[in-house]
Amino acid sequence: IPPSLRNLTALLELTLGDNLLDGTIPSELGWLTNLGVLSLVVNNIFGTIHSRIGNLIKLELLELQTNMLTGSIPPSIVKLTKLQKHFIRETNVSCEIPVSIGNLTSLDIMGLDTNMLKGSIPASIKVGNLKNQRQLRISKNKLSGEIPSPLGDYLTLEYLSVASNLFQGQIPQSFQKLRGLQVIDFSRNNFLVPIP
Repeated sequence: IPPSLRNLTALLELTLGDNLLDGTIPSELGWLTNLGVLSLVVNNIFGTIHSRIGNLIKLELLELQTNMLTGSIPPSIVKLTKLQKHFIRETNVSCEIPVSIGNLTSLDIMGLDTNMLKGSIPASIKVGNLKNQRQLRISKNKLSGEIPSPLGDYLTLEYLSVASNLFQGQIPQSFQKLRGLQVIDFSRNNFLVPIP
C-alpha cells in the first residue's frame, strides 16, 4: 500500500480487497480523515494495526480480515465513534479485547473471530454499552471466563457466536430476553449444564 495515499485527503472510500497486497498498513492512512469505508480484506498484509487508524473519525466500515496482521487492536480505536461494522477476522492478532471497544456505541456488527484473542469479555461490553449490537462474533480465539449476564440486555442481538474458546460457567438466564436471536453458537467451550 503506497504511503503516497496520504495525499488523497478527499477520499471517502478505500477498497483494496482480494488482491496480492503485502507489506504493512502505512501510518499515512491516518491522514485520510474523510474515509467512511476502509476495506483491505484477503491480502497478505502483515505487521500491526497502526494507532493512527484512530484518526479516521468518520469511518463507518472497517474490514481488515484475512490478512497476516499481528500485535494488538490499538486503544485509539475508541475514537471511531461512527463505526458501525468492524471486522478484524482471520488474522494473527493476539491481545485482549480492548476495554475501549465498549465506547463504540454506533457499532452493530463486531467480527473478531478466528484470531488469537485472549482474556475475558471486557467490562465495557458487560455493562451493555453496545445496545445497537446485532452481531457479535468472537469464536475461534482463546477467550476465557464466563459469559456476562448483561449480554441479555442486548435486545437487538440476532447473531451470537462464542464457539471454540475457553469459556466456562453457565449460559446466562438473561438470554431469555433475546427474542430476536436467530443464531447462537456456544459449541466447543467448557460450559456446565443445565441448559437454561
